[in-house]
Amino acid sequence: MIFVFAGLGTGIAAGLGAHAAAFCGTALFCLAVWLLTLSEFGSQRRFDGLLRFQRRSAPTRRR
Repeated sequence: MIFVFAGLGTGIAAGLGAHAAAFCGTALFCLAVWLLTLSEFGSQRRFDGLLRFQRRSAPTRRR
């Protein structure tokens, strides 16, 4: 959905003759998408790890 609004904003800016604003807005949007892709923000992968502890039992005393 955000792609639609970014495209709409770019189209309106270009239609009004604000080509520098349209270019800068598109460049910033592409940069943000690229950074979010690199950081894997919103990734659905989950790490299921197993951590196991072992403790030595205390020696039993004889009475």
